[in-house]
Amino acid sequence: MNSLSKCTSAPPATTLGYKLGVFGVVLVLLWIGIFKFTPTEAAAIEPLIKNHPLMGWAYNFLSVQTVSNLVGFSEIVVAIGLIYGFFNPRIGYFSGLASSVIFIVTLSFLFTTPDTWKIVD
Repeated sequence: MNSLSKCTSAPPATTLGYKLGVFGVVLVLLWIGIFKFTPTEAAAIEPLIKNHPLMGWAYNFLSVQTVSNLVGFSEIVVAIGLIYGFFNPRIGYFSGLASSVIFIVTLSFLFTTPDTWKIVD
């Protein structure tokens, strides 16, 4: 076996690029998740969540800050799960799926929030 085949046979979870990519996602989730605990961010995400068909119901039962705290808590838990995924691949797998759902739901706000797609003169 030559040295080139040794370099290409490393599992993806041990490569530096993979670890940097996961670190980037963890950093974003932690940063945004922690910010959700501030009143400013809670007020800023209210119109996004209120108009979302899968999430708007939460304001019928919970306060604006509580909903924001729950969103932030879930982002922080997923970020911790991604870090723990380096030691437990099963946790990393499910945390990766959860982070994908978080980012897809975030993008879906572009389609569910009124006046997101308006032309400004």
